[in-house]
Amino acid sequence: MVEELDELPHFSEQLDNIPQSTWKWSSEGVVVLLRSRCPYESLGLKDVVIPRGTLGSVEEDTKTVRWHTNVSLFDVAVCDMQILLQQVRIK
Repeated sequence: MVEELDELPHFSEQLDNIPQSTWKWSSEGVVVLLRSRCPYESLGLKDVVIPRGTLGSVEEDTKTVRWHTNVSLFDVAVCDMQILLQQVRIK
């Protein structure tokens, strides 16, 4: 079970959070990442990386991209905890 959590097959994020210069629509109707992306990089966190060339499905109603790549739930959880800690420090 731990191995399964360390290799989740998807990572989702809001399309609006991704610079438009870093992705494009493919002829198959999916998004292609043009360069590697660290979704938490703006917070100084580089543990989660989505590789260049990764394909993503977009949910039109929520504008959410589901990247088809393996990510570690543990790395995502650590990044999310860091975000929460930074928010607490700001208050």
